Amino acid sequence: MRRRHLLATPLLIAAASWPAQAADDLLMVIYIGGKDCGPCVLWRTCSYPKWRASPEYGRVRYVDIEPDSLRDAYKSAHWPDGLGSIRSAVSRIRATPRFVLARGRKVILTDIGGAGWQNVYAATRHALGTG
Repeated sequence: MRRRHLLATPLLIAAASWPAQAADDLLMVIYIGGKDCGPCVLWRTCSYPKWRASPEYGRVRYVDIEPDSLRDAYKSAHWPDGLGSIRSAVSRIRATPRFVLARGRKVILTDIGGAGWQNVYAATRHALGTG
């Protein structure tokens, strides 16, 4: 029993320190929509379940920004702390649904609509080495 405890301790320490070490290199997929947006509801119904079941989903940080009103999607109150620079970079054109692929705080790709999701998903797979 004592041997298992000694082996688990370094793993717990490594797991606890990993997010701080990898935060700037973390691949993120950000969805921006609104609950009152027809195309957003279509994406949520048709594509989101497939995305959630994909092997790539578990390998990225997925951020869901979907306030009740589409008008509020780009307001800072609906964005997690630390993503202000990404919000600023993509909020010039306020189209939805919008998908953003970012690494750390830098936007790699942003696109809109169903075809835009396919582009961002393909780029995500490429960045992860799965596609």
